[in-house]
Amino acid sequence: MSIQESDRSVVVRDGRAVHMAKGSTGRQRVQSTHAGEKKVPRRSVSSSLNALREKASREPDHRFGGLYTMINMVMLRESFHLLRRRAASGVDGQSVADYESDLEVNLAGLLERLKSKSYRAKLVRRRYIPKADGKLRPLGIPAVEDKIVQMSARRILESIYEADFMDTSWGYRKGKGAREASGVLREALLSKKVNWVVEADIKGFFTQMDHRKLLKMLRNRIDDEAFVRLIGKWLSAALQAMKHWVRKSRNLPLSKITPILRSKLVGHYNYYGVVGNAKSLGRYRHWCQRLLYKWLNRRSQKRSYDWDGFCQMWNTMGMPEPKLNVKPYQLILEPLKVYY
Repeated sequence: MSIQESDRSVVVRDGRAVHMAKGSTGRQRVQSTHAGEKKVPRRSVSSSLNALREKASREPDHRFGGLYTMINMVMLRESFHLLRRRAASGVDGQSVADYESDLEVNLAGLLERLKSKSYRAKLVRRRYIPKADGKLRPLGIPAVEDKIVQMSARRILESIYEADFMDTSWGYRKGKGAREASGVLREALLSKKVNWVVEADIKGFFTQMDHRKLLKMLRNRIDDEAFVRLIGKWLSAALQAMKHWVRKSRNLPLSKITPILRSKLVGHYNYYGVVGNAKSLGRYRHWCQRLLYKWLNRRSQKRSYDWDGFCQMWNTMGMPEPKLNVKPYQLILEPLKVYY
């Protein structure tokens, strides 16, 4: 019989999930079969999530804290096993099977980076999949590690927000989806007198979502800045990558920085240059300017550029202007379809 991680009881107090280990030593023996091959599954994660769900149902205005610390080794391991085995690889080319080949070591490294706040989200790989109407739907594919942490955060958020949803909300909820919604609609059409049905969609919702407002909305229910910042890292990953590169490359000659930066900007514009996203591209260009200006001036104790001089140099470097390159695959607001 081996000593394993504690099966903890969970108490949600003052909005914080408090994990209380059973036993005076803080550890508990895990029962196994006579062959020692099969262990009784631990329930610490499900207990924590159930406690959050119950608290959220009882107190709809409560703000939850202590969520970041819930992403522990057990949570990460369970979240990994919830991933689709044949999911496409992210930008790093690593598959779920590759990650699993040294799972415990990989998860331990991931957990250490989460604890030290050095975890960085990777870029999201973009692919386009065809829709029934001939248009293309954008699909973001995160790296495996990002999927694991996102799955963990998703399970926590679902436990809190599930209590806030109405029964008629079907999108992006566990156990609910288009198939179930169509079944309910079918029963309503067969059993009730219906004169018309309206189908409507939000134009370019995911490409035009204001991330600042999204994080502000989360803070209405979450009192844990570490957890909110974790979500913010995924929202601001084509930004963190650029910041890291500029800081690392600031001491290179401009003749080497210029072509790489130009290529990165073109890549960003090609990736995000869809109709309705022009303002975002402009903000990104300005942000890159300010970032390069900041780090070039840190190459020595003496300030190298003032802002006007830097802007003139930026223009002579031939940096590309934001450009919309992708057709409005999902951004055309079609007339409302009315069925009689």
